[in-house]
Amino acid sequence: MSTIQYITNLLAAVPYIAIEGGTQPGRSNAGLQQLVALRNHDYFRSAVRFYKYLHCSLLPTRMNVGVAHSEVNPNTRVMNSRGIWLTYALGVGILHIVLLSIPFFSVPVVWTLTNVIHNFGMYVFMHAVKGTPFETPDQGKARLLTHWEQLDYGVQFTSSRKFFTISPIILYFLASFYTKYDTTHFVINTASLLSVLIPKLPQLHRVRIFGINKY
Repeated sequence: MSTIQYITNLLAAVPYIAIEGGTQPGRSNAGLQQLVALRNHDYFRSAVRFYKYLHCSLLPTRMNVGVAHSEVNPNTRVMNSRGIWLTYALGVGILHIVLLSIPFFSVPVVWTLTNVIHNFGMYVFMHAVKGTPFETPDQGKARLLTHWEQLDYGVQFTSSRKFFTISPIILYFLASFYTKYDTTHFVINTASLLSVLIPKLPQLHRVRIFGINKY
């Protein structure tokens, strides 16, 4: 405790000390009267106010670091988080390895399954499911938007949107190459690719064709 704070606490208790001292006969209150006079002095009051200003304004205060976010809707920035793109690529790679480990699947079938499962998951989580798992103060606006429509607050051609648009295209080229452009695999992979590319078009932002998935 600093000296000024100690004096402040002491003088704040002066009236109570004076009252207690006055109840006991024979006790001199001269020293207490001097303390009361000092407490009421303008210079002392100015010093106390200056101390409170320093204590409240200039001294460092405790902050809650890392326990809150500044985003109205964190769902808009989750795809920009550190390591999310690497995690996504590793997930696709692990899926492909797991399918390769199944003995009765040929390489073309594995690549087609990898492409179809990936695109199905992307369609569900980015273009079908609406709302946000976070509690947001946006008056329920995010409730009617898919994750893709919430991404980067709807701004088009951001780095995240480009990444998640190019990724299924690259996977489609790999699947087509390793299936040796077989007609059956090519048709399946092309249809799967279009199912996740068409909803990403800026012209279809917040558009519900035939009212599908409107509510």
